[in-house]
Amino acid sequence: SIIYHHIIRVATLFRCVIVGMLLKLSCGAEIHYALQGTGPMNVLLLAPGGMQSTMDVWHSHPYNPWSSLPPENFRLIGMDQRNANNLSVGPIGSGWETYRDDQLALLDHLNIRENCLLVGSCIGPSFALALLKHSRERFLAAVLLQPIGLSPHTTEPGEAWKGLNSGMRSSFKIWSDDMLKNGRCTTEQIDVLHEQMYGPNNFFCFSVTEDDVSKIKHPLLVFMGKDKSHPSQTSRDIATLSENAELVEHWRDGEDDPKNVQLKIEQFLSKHFTKSKGATTM
Repeated sequence: SIIYHHIIRVATLFRCVIVGMLLKLSCGAEIHYALQGTGPMNVLLLAPGGMQSTMDVWHSHPYNPWSSLPPENFRLIGMDQRNANNLSVGPIGSGWETYRDDQLALLDHLNIRENCLLVGSCIGPSFALALLKHSRERFLAAVLLQPIGLSPHTTEPGEAWKGLNSGMRSSFKIWSDDMLKNGRCTTEQIDVLHEQMYGPNNFFCFSVTEDDVSKIKHPLLVFMGKDKSHPSQTSRDIATLSENAELVEHWRDGEDDPKNVQLKIEQFLSKHFTKSKGATTM
């Protein structure tokens, strides 16, 4: 449950002013979040960055919702995930379920219990799919940009790879070394967390199984990844397994005009929000 929140900073992102706030949970965690826009469409943003998933990472991403989605149409909800930086802190938790519960607690605090849209990149799609599995009635649709996953097939040249690649291990290690250095957890806690999130019992896109994705009925717009941390095959599998998914293979690194990508995402979100409003009034 939420105890309190208060304003802790004001940041200017591109031409948009975003007011940062702090939400404190009864478990002792504090989650830094921000809101932008006054539109009717609520969008929870699940940022890239792996274990350092923070709102700021969107600025270096090929698609940045903060500067792309019109504030008169959308209300954006961003958050720094627990322990991703020094603003969102708390007990290390039990893995994907802890992050999911933080995200739902934020939506509860904002009184958003239905008709929410999701946009996530990198680790964000894993967060989003866990939310769709657990609380499907609260969400309308999701945009999944370059999902992380475990697959022997990527578009990278060379031999197929097996197991969790060194890049993801390195990313987790950078984060965990900083946590240990600052005395925010123990080595044993780090080992348990890694096992729970990325261990041998977790595969595909880590937070959910192929069977879980096959049961998701929500519209999904999947923008394909193309490296070992974001395997092309993981994106293809999500799009194939889910009965209501569309895969966009070519969209970044000069493959398409960024404005086309922005428009496609805006139209997708608007379409499925409008559909839900029509269904409600029928």
